Amino acid sequence: MSKAHSCYLIFGASSAIANAVIQKLIEQPNNDVYTFSRNAIDVSSNQVHSITVEDYSAINLKAALKPLEISKKNIAGVYIFNGILHSDKFRPEKALSQFDPDTFSAVIAANTITPISIIQAVLSLCDKSQRFKIAALSARIGSISDNGLGGWHSYRASKAALNMLLQNITIECARSYKGIKLISYHPGTTDSPLSKPFQANVPNEQLFSAEKSADFFINVVEKQPYNNQLSYVDWQGNTIKW
Repeated sequence: MSKAHSCYLIFGASSAIANAVIQKLIEQPNNDVYTFSRNAIDVSSNQVHSITVEDYSAINLKAALKPLEISKKNIAGVYIFNGILHSDKFRPEKALSQFDPDTFSAVIAANTITPISIIQAVLSLCDKSQRFKIAALSARIGSISDNGLGGWHSYRASKAALNMLLQNITIECARSYKGIKLISYHPGTTDSPLSKPFQANVPNEQLFSAEKSADFFINVVEKQPYNNQLSYVDWQGNTIKW
């Protein structure tokens, strides 16, 4: 008897880590990967199904997901790699004088609202008896107790807010979607355009290739237990304090 196919939904699939995770997943011939991004993903594999979205609004997410009939699929993982740290218009704030409401709104939209909107759309279309893991990229910098440096107001706040909402969803899932496991994941520093302007002070041994980051991500996510609790963990699998 052939092994049943496992399906993975990858959001923010154009990021460096996401691309590497996709490559790792399709090493297993029974994995089917559905990718979601603003631009089509160029992967030469019939295991990968690239879906483009104009944006991550509720309407567009539902339109992209509904034809997949995910309630009838063997979903194994929903992995969310969306996020922003800087752009050609802004950098993380070093002082309160640099705080800008428009920048704050843009960072919150990308790092908090988008992941939560994705989870909302997925759960609305899945069967409550399904069992799979949802992992979203957070950051250690979202920890309030670990904040001893200050600064980076918008980014810190967006990740702290993401963690709080993931905890809320975990509590709801324990009542209504008992087979769902949520994971708030800190990947460390990956050698990518996202981290490029900030790599100067990162030790070489803590600057990871996208491939190494993908290995860490998959290994840590796979080890998280189905326990109706939110895991806030780093690339080593260590729990991060809130």
